[in-house]
Amino acid sequence: MRRISALFSTISIVLHALASPVAKTSSSDDVPTANWLTAPQGQKTLPRMAESTPLDGAQRKEILYGPYTVSKTKMFQKKESSPEAPCSQCFVTSMEATLKFDDGREATTAQHGAWLHHIFLVTRVGLFPQPIWAAGNERPTLRLNSEVNKFGIDFPGNFTMAIDLMSEAPQPLDLKLSITYEYILKSQPEAKDYRGSVHMHDGGDKTVLYINNEIRCTSIMSYNAHPGYGASTIGNATHHSHGAAKEMHISDPGVCFDFGSVKAGDGMYTRVFYDTDKYPLHSHGGVREKLMGIMRVFVGPDGEGG
Repeated sequence: MRRISALFSTISIVLHALASPVAKTSSSDDVPTANWLTAPQGQKTLPRMAESTPLDGAQRKEILYGPYTVSKTKMFQKKESSPEAPCSQCFVTSMEATLKFDDGREATTAQHGAWLHHIFLVTRVGLFPQPIWAAGNERPTLRLNSEVNKFGIDFPGNFTMAIDLMSEAPQPLDLKLSITYEYILKSQPEAKDYRGSVHMHDGGDKTVLYINNEIRCTSIMSYNAHPGYGASTIGNATHHSHGAAKEMHISDPGVCFDFGSVKAGDGMYTRVFYDTDKYPLHSHGGVREKLMGIMRVFVGPDGEGG
């Protein structure tokens, strides 16, 4: 039997080869926000790393990739074949991405027109690449260790990163992709029990996970909950009409943690719900944005060795 450790609103199903449990050494100080403690499953919002401290003796490292020049009101795509890894012989327990300028300032959508449209990390180990992580403009925090189970990604030495950026600014933007990693070295005492064995476009309301046709998690989208979202002051209607005064952008996908188990033969699927009256769709060059619904589920072996 496999324990479902975490659910986010962006998907890739990553099995126990990547997600592995670690010793339960948490303290009450590990959970930094009341929402994290008290909110129902699917309405929990992960605190940004700047609002929390590393868990279980983990280290943090920010890596800046780029710079990348995004032409005014255009899309930018780049494949990094050998990006810098945060560590070796380690388990990555948390990741967070954003965009920055050379001077270290965060490049936001509302203030600067900078969109972290999508990024996608996959392994380059073995015959078949495996997904590691994906993120979008909500710039979510991925956290795999919780109060109940501790999981981490046995981070590969070789991986590839696909980067998809967008600008609604009237001038070119020189941006760097910032990814902050939280990791535990395999040599650390906290790692002794490791076993190495939901993104939506704006307009989305919720993503629902079903296991054997039963609802197991409903991930609720939160809008404009952090600075840098909301109405853009530099929207360009000729390309990407995101400059409306009442603009709404997803900032926090709801999270479910330690919410169930799966076994061989179980079926998992998702349904995505958009409410265009509540959250109007945006358009690209006069064409309504395509709908997208992705859910990322991390699955690992339970504490019984299953």
